[in-house]
Amino acid sequence: MLPTVSLEKTKYAPVSLRDDGDDPLPADVKPRPRGLWRVISQPVFPWTLAAFFASLSLFLGMLVDRDHDLWQSNQELGTFATGYATDFGPAKEFIQVSQQRFTGGAAFDENGNMFIANPGSPLFIGDPALHPEIDYNWDNLTWGRYVLITKEEAIEAWGEEYVSDEYWDKDRGGYIAGFDMFHTLHCLNHIRKSLNPSYYGTADVMTQGKYGGHPQVHQDHCIEHIRQFIMCSGDMTPVPAKYYPGLGRNYVESEMKHTCRNFEALRGFMLDRFNGQGAVRPVWN
Repeated sequence: MLPTVSLEKTKYAPVSLRDDGDDPLPADVKPRPRGLWRVISQPVFPWTLAAFFASLSLFLGMLVDRDHDLWQSNQELGTFATGYATDFGPAKEFIQVSQQRFTGGAAFDENGNMFIANPGSPLFIGDPALHPEIDYNWDNLTWGRYVLITKEEAIEAWGEEYVSDEYWDKDRGGYIAGFDMFHTLHCLNHIRKSLNPSYYGTADVMTQGKYGGHPQVHQDHCIEHIRQFIMCSGDMTPVPAKYYPGLGRNYVESEMKHTCRNFEALRGFMLDRFNGQGAVRPVWN
């Protein structure tokens, strides 16, 4: 509905001819006394301003405290990109961080059959009978994973209580350190082999008398260690679930970008400490 406009003649009030700068007010509106406005407005403004700056100071102080606590935490615990306090000190300068897309995600054809669309290269999965390079690639990942470290490095890494005869390796002439990423890969490789007994043999044959004749205990150790390693890393990269018509439902799509440390750079450091120029020389008593 359109608004109506009155056609009656508008009545105007005469404008005062006095040049006093005041606009005329309707007769039923009384002007506010200026003196009262001064009394109200002058004390309120300073208090409002003071309250504003007090709140601002409190807010900024909270930000400073938070940033200081974060900085102090980073100083004490370290970061993923610069190295944690628990990382081996000499290895920290070799840490490089970048985004990498994972491979090996599962997919489904029109009949609902699962397959690996992108197994990655070099190859770490598949039938070892058809792809003998798989075993070589796994062995290459963890070769040289135990290195000699100096007494000073041992104290810095573990504390004085670990610098004793109990931790001295007489066969290698020094304190031995293994880097946990490579230990975890060793465990994963062991479980991989146990899933294919027709090729690698049973757990008893595969271990060949190692681990005190209790291969199941070693497998349990590996499973438990991998569990803790994954939970400790706390990777919160979101992975979507893609719909496959052949499957008739959604299935996780794991080939997403993750923030990673450069594996080859850290492996290069380890190999140099194993038998390169950075290797610690053994001490024979």
